[in-house]
Amino acid sequence: MKISNILTVIIAVLTIQTFTSLKSYSSEREITFTNNTGKTVDDLHIEFTNKNTEWDDTKPHTFNSERHDAGKNNHNFYGTAIPNGGTATMSFKLANGDITINRWWWTIGGNAIADGQREGEIKADNFTNNLSFNGGPATGNGLISVSCQGINTMFNFIPGFLPEQTAVMFLNFMQNNYNFGGIKRVFLNQTSPRQICVESNRLGNPIDEIQIEIIAMDLSQPVMLLESSLNKLNMTGLIEGLYNPSLNKLKMDYTTVQLRSAVSPYNLVDFTGTSLDSNGNGRFFFANAQNNVPYWLVLDYKNGIETWSYDGMNRFISNQMNFDFTTAANKAYGSNQLQMGTRYAEYSGDIDKNGVVDATDLSLVENAATNFEVGYTITDIDLSLFVDASDYAYVDNNASRFVVTIIPSP
Repeated sequence: MKISNILTVIIAVLTIQTFTSLKSYSSEREITFTNNTGKTVDDLHIEFTNKNTEWDDTKPHTFNSERHDAGKNNHNFYGTAIPNGGTATMSFKLANGDITINRWWWTIGGNAIADGQREGEIKADNFTNNLSFNGGPATGNGLISVSCQGINTMFNFIPGFLPEQTAVMFLNFMQNNYNFGGIKRVFLNQTSPRQICVESNRLGNPIDEIQIEIIAMDLSQPVMLLESSLNKLNMTGLIEGLYNPSLNKLKMDYTTVQLRSAVSPYNLVDFTGTSLDSNGNGRFFFANAQNNVPYWLVLDYKNGIETWSYDGMNRFISNQMNFDFTTAANKAYGSNQLQMGTRYAEYSGDIDKNGVVDATDLSLVENAATNFEVGYTITDIDLSLFVDASDYAYVDNNASRFVVTIIPSP
């Protein structure tokens, strides 16, 4: 897709509803599936990204019967005839994370013990586009118009902002203007320091349009749109300096993940990043990963201790993978995480990124504090935008603990 002076991006979005549950469920989603097979079908098959997704039969549902094995991500609904052009609405709930679908399809003749005959295509839940901010500090004359479901907004470039800062600002702009009031209209993700991924749904009807128009291209920070079809890692992780255990909130900042071969010497396969949300959740997209191939996952932050997953047997299945570092210390190799409240986080303080928190890191933070450094700097451990005694304390504590990167033996 080419960028001209006016860029229009049309993204099909499934009508969905996302709520904060009054009980223990953090996500609920009502989904309408349309039958375009040309035949009457009576069996709906859904494979969720998260195997803990549950059917909520207290909410609107077209099918009354389900075939599902506990602990698996496949759900099969049967016993209701859906004519060609008709729809089936089902509701789902999940205790932690977003409800997303790997794939789904219709069949005829399914029942309580067996699948029916598949009709039509196997469909996916999401597709993606990346909006890339390039060049140097913004001149400030860039202007992007965004509209969706009758909401029209303008995004203004800020003079002097680097592409990395503009990308984060655009992500927050989209979240604040289009995902509110219990409705998640789009999924947004920072796929690199300078790119924002707009991930949207294409299930069923009606189709809502998101229109993005570049009204004015910034003179020193041009924008490009890149389409992508990538492997997706849904990962949860925390960073010590950014996490407040009392509030159970993480400050949002760009964090990276490496995919490494499961076989020694554990060569780098792919590398990407995103901004983790306030719960520590992020979507990481990989171009070079393969399905059903084992990988080590390596979580890293700009001034954190590189943290490896507990083993190298993590695989993409149907282009999806899930991993949560935060539930136990031993989710990291060598249990190399810090307990903060009931969750676990990557250690902070490796300023020079040599794999150890030591006197050199202390000196770097001390010098930055003495020089009254402000802004987005590597010595700002807690992302307060200035370097002070609080940042020094993080490094001092972890140097005293002899915190180092722990990696698998060759």
